[in-house]
Amino acid sequence: MFKLLKKSFLFCVLTALMIVMISCGSGTPVAPDIPPVVQKVAGPDEGAVINEATALFQWIGNDATGGRLIVRYEIKKDGGSWQTNTPLIGTTYMWNNMTEGAHTFSVRAVDNRGNTSNILTWDFNYTLVQYTLSVQADPITGGDIQIESQGWKDTDTITVDVNTPVDLGAQPLNGYQFEGWYEGQTLLSQNAVYTVTVDRARTLTGVFTEIPNPVPTVQKNDGPDGGAVINLNNATFEWSGTDESRAIVKYQYQKDAGAWADMTPLTATAYTWNNIVEGAHTFSVKAFDDEEAQSDPVTWTFTYTIPEYTLTAQASPAIGGDIQIAAQGWEDTDTITVDENTQVELNAQAAEGYEFDGWYEGQTLLSQQETYTAAVDTNQTIVAQFQQLTRLRDLGPEGNTNEAGNVYNILDNTMLGYWSVSIKTTRLPEEFQGASEWKIIVLGEEYTFSPNFLVADIYETNVEDTITEDIEDIRNAFFVAVF
Repeated sequence: MFKLLKKSFLFCVLTALMIVMISCGSGTPVAPDIPPVVQKVAGPDEGAVINEATALFQWIGNDATGGRLIVRYEIKKDGGSWQTNTPLIGTTYMWNNMTEGAHTFSVRAVDNRGNTSNILTWDFNYTLVQYTLSVQADPITGGDIQIESQGWKDTDTITVDVNTPVDLGAQPLNGYQFEGWYEGQTLLSQNAVYTVTVDRARTLTGVFTEIPNPVPTVQKNDGPDGGAVINLNNATFEWSGTDESRAIVKYQYQKDAGAWADMTPLTATAYTWNNIVEGAHTFSVKAFDDEEAQSDPVTWTFTYTIPEYTLTAQASPAIGGDIQIAAQGWEDTDTITVDENTQVELNAQAAEGYEFDGWYEGQTLLSQQETYTAAVDTNQTIVAQFQQLTRLRDLGPEGNTNEAGNVYNILDNTMLGYWSVSIKTTRLPEEFQGASEWKIIVLGEEYTFSPNFLVADIYETNVEDTITEDIEDIRNAFFVAVF
């Protein structure tokens, strides 16, 4: 009895355990707590060098665990502490006002269970742009210049970070006075001590003048000025100079921002500028007297614009073919506007039943080549002339050319693989008789007639029957005389 009760108790326990195991197996499994993941989208990285004190970083994040959410992103700059991004789940950060040097930027995500993602880190370098300031004295006998206490010199340079203020000094030599700091023809300051901001590569000139010798003066007499627009690539400038107490011994000229050059001869008062490039220009002149006193420069301002002309191309007749200007597409008529003397390629293609005769400007034949290059030096219209082709059947009667009156004959030799076509050249219409050779075009295929070795004015050709099995295609072939 005891053994029976013991067995019953064990069975009940095992049954209960099985029920519990089955119940647990059929329930919802507990999800593993996987931390979120973040990935880079944009921003300077891998040692990149940037030249601005601002950089934008962008990333994306996700949490693979069901029910988990990223509640904030934290960022860290260089070796600083982690800070919450603003807004909390914003995926971009703009780092402003960086200092020059190497930097790192890091991001991590935190979910609603407090799990922290992997850490993303961008590494980069911020380097300020540097520019060179060149300073020179003019004339070098008039004084010296100094950059940032680097010493008094005739000319000197310094290379600094962008937007760095640099102190300049000028000291005239005996008998001279400081006139001012110039950048090109622009007067920046008349103070001997001047601070310039180096925001680009710059060249400044400290100009000195001799005293008390009055400087000479230069007056413009002729030449394009006041922003005038010229259409020729050359211009002549004329001027005159005066000096109250001295003799002018030379003039110098300057083209755009180039170097000053002596006139040849030194006292010449006219200069012709050749081969001017298109765009805005300045021409400047200054005078020197026998004590090296120099006048203020006088400057002409003008613009050279290459003339533009329009070329029109036309097909005539329009149904005879198409023209193309500089690969613009095949048209009946088209135009192009280009700079003077531009070479423009023209192409012509004849329509079926027509042949290209030539390119004409008015009554003048320019070329008989289908491709022609025109030099556009004026507004002009060029016409591609096409001539309608004559069909073989329109040459005259068909039949044995040994019989009177017959102009051409077609023999069916298709059992041999071809059609035989012959013409009697002395019976052709008069406009075709003086040709150097004759051809027919059958369904786009061209065949040239050859002389019959027995009869002098009989010419023959064969057309493969693979081209056509219909004699009407031969009769309707286009006849071409080549001159």
